[in-house]
Amino acid sequence: MFFNLLTGFIILLLGYNGFVFVRAVSIYGMVPIFIEIVLLVLILTKSQYVKTGIIIWASVFFIVGYGSGLAAQLMDAFNDNFATLKIGSLIENSIGLAVGMLIIGYTRSTVVLVYPAASEQPL
Repeated sequence: MFFNLLTGFIILLLGYNGFVFVRAVSIYGMVPIFIEIVLLVLILTKSQYVKTGIIIWASVFFIVGYGSGLAAQLMDAFNDNFATLKIGSLIENSIGLAVGMLIIGYTRSTVVLVYPAASEQPL
């Protein structure tokens, strides 16, 4: 069930990033699209690297991305005595950070790598 939800989420992100890429036409827009495609391939082929890939993806794009956005927003708010605090952006960054932590925690606790038996490996 977790992989189905995660696959659906990544497909939604892929669609969104594809739309943004078409609208903005920037070569940097291809980076998240490429990473999401690689992650989908790892998930759908049940690769041995899927656990590591999900953890790295969630760490970089959710924890670092939304976490640094949240930290920058809070520092700006402290400097302006909270006069320019945008609640919507604060909630978005907090939800993104929480989603990243949930993905990493759930991946670490539930995804188990199963290696084929030695007799099943080709010579």
